Amino acid sequence: MTKQRAIRSCLVIVALSAGIAKAEEPWQEDRDQVARFELFNECKPMSVRISSLDEDATNIGLNRDSLHAALESRLRSAKLYGMSFDWFFVVPALVLRANVSSSAFTVALEYHKGVCHTATGECGSAPTWRIASFGSHGDDAGLIRSAVVEHMDQFLVEYLRVNQEACDSGPTVH
Repeated sequence: MTKQRAIRSCLVIVALSAGIAKAEEPWQEDRDQVARFELFNECKPMSVRISSLDEDATNIGLNRDSLHAALESRLRSAKLYGMSFDWFFVVPALVLRANVSSSAFTVALEYHKGVCHTATGECGSAPTWRIASFGSHGDDAGLIRSAVVEHMDQFLVEYLRVNQEACDSGPTVH
């Protein structure tokens, strides 16, 4: 390959790379807008709700208090903990659903916030962000609590990224 051809090839690669990068920008912008919709709330504290646990969960030592403590401690560390309510309509809120059946479990963590329908103006609470997993617990409630903690950590990373400016400016007045 001649030197001139090599230079042209490099320029083509650079041009194609720039085109690919430009093509990805709108996608990234859309992704940021979706994340903002899902998680932005001006860094307001949130409540915690945990669904009731079935008999299989209590048989392996899983209880609502230990799950609540795991979520609350992480929210307190991030200065995001509000009061916990059993009422469904209190938002924003983290809702944890943990199900145990025989040797298997599922865990789902949802972020609920207030949303309004643009056509009707009707407002209410809706889940806007969710993460879930499943696995085998081997009669160890700690494995399920670990899954909850991992989900909570992922939520906080994404939430704090989206709300960084509001969180950095200090607590909001409620």
